[in-house]
This record gives sequence, C-alpha cells and structure tokens, in this order.
Amino acid sequence: MPELPEVETIRRDLEKALVGATIVKVWVSPRWARLAHVEFPGHRAFRRRVVGRRIERLERRGKYLIFCLDSGYLIFHLGMSGQLLINPPSVKHRHALLTFADGRALCFVDPRTFGELRAVSDLSEVPGLRQMGPEPFDATLTWRQLADVLRKKRVKVKAALLDQRVMAGMGNIYADEALFESGVHPERRCTTLTDDEVRRLLRAVRHVLRHAIASRGTTLPDSRYRDAFGQAGGHRPKVYGRAGEPCVRCGATIRRGVMSGRSFHYCPQCQG
Repeated sequence: MPELPEVETIRRDLEKALVGATIVKVWVSPRWARLAHVEFPGHRAFRRRVVGRRIERLERRGKYLIFCLDSGYLIFHLGMSGQLLINPPSVKHRHALLTFADGRALCFVDPRTFGELRAVSDLSEVPGLRQMGPEPFDATLTWRQLADVLRKKRVKVKAALLDQRVMAGMGNIYADEALFESGVHPERRCTTLTDDEVRRLLRAVRHVLRHAIASRGTTLPDSRYRDAFGQAGGHRPKVYGRAGEPCVRCGATIRRGVMSGRSFHYCPQCQG
C-alpha cells in the first residue's frame, strides 16, 4: 500500500508537472465507479465540479493526495495498489483518466479497486480527513504529546502507529522500520513505553520517512508502487519483508509475526 513517502513522492512529481493545467475531460470506468467510495464519479455533479477547473497546487494529508483547484478539491486515495501516471503508454486496470487542455493525461490505475476519487467543495466533506491525527513532521508534534496519546491506548505499539488518528500517513512498512530504528518491539504495549523510548520512536519515524522520501518511496518485489512517471522507488527496508534474512545490524534472523491480520517484522536481538 502506498504510504506517506510514496504519496509525497507522487505529489511532488505532479506538482511540478500539473500546476496551472486545466482539466477539460474526465473519464471513469463504469465498473470502478460502482466501487468508488462516497460518490459515483460518473455522476454529472462530479464532472461539473472538475471539468474546466485549473490546478492551483497539490497537497498531501496523510495518505490522501489533494488537488487544490481554482474552485473546490479533487481527492485521490491510492488504496492498496493505486497508481497515478502521467501519459502512460499503455496500462491495464485503468479506472480513471483526466485530460488537460495541453493534451496531457493523468491516469488512475487501481488493480485491486480499493482507491478513492472524490470531488468536494470543502475538505471537511472527506470522512478520512476529519479525524486524522498530526503529520509526523509537524513542528507542534512533540514526543511528550505522542507519549500522552500512546499511553491512553491499551494496544500494541505497532497497532497504534497504524492508527491514522495517532499519526497521519504511517503504514505497515514504515511502522516496522521506525520500530526497528528505535529498538522497540512491535508487540510492546503502549502503556509500557518509557519517555526515552517514545522520544527515540518519534525521532526514528521522522528519520525513516525522510530517508524514504529522499529515495522516492519503496517498491518491493510484490509491490505495484510506481512514481508519477512509472519508475520504481529506491528505498530498501531493513526489516519489512525480510523475514528469514540476517539483520543488517547484528546478523540475527529477522522474524515475522501477525497482528490483527497484518504482518510485522522485527529483529529479536535489536528489539528484544
């Protein structure tokens, strides 16, 4: 699933390419439209909100990509396998296409059909944005604030990091990576974390995300993530997806577990 670094990479790509472009045509696959969340993108109201609008800037909130138009917003969520590609030569699973006045096109590819596409007049209309927690890089987010939030939760720390109300944009890959960097075991209860561990964890989250953004995201062997130009990301996880391989620090064998139906990866020596 594209997480914060992947969505931020795509945002930066599209911002350079599309700011100032005017949308002149919208096509949405009827099959995908029936699965799209909240509103039926083939509806006339959707087209009225989008066609003829100019893209003024692009923002990201958590895993949401926000096209700020000269009137209203166009919201994308890539779901588990979504891609946004500029002028792709030929693609399968094409579910939406925006055409611009200069002839270019933006294609939304969504093989597993968990993505979202919405046109709204106000961001408060998007349920996923209303209860979202702070961004990891927010200057106002301190380790003390994070500690206060975590210690009110009776869950394991990996589960807490995946909760978008705790911290926006975190997902499976980077939660595992941040926990490894901070030396905290994924199954630790939030209520047992010390001040020093929370401080290390927040530093690790920011370090891991910055490095992944600089590397243009993570593309794993079974991953569909590509940037806006169809290129794979260069980030290589240290624990995620490496079960059975040696730890890059101590050489111990990386292990895999399952928590609430989702996998987690850790080093039993470094995170013991």
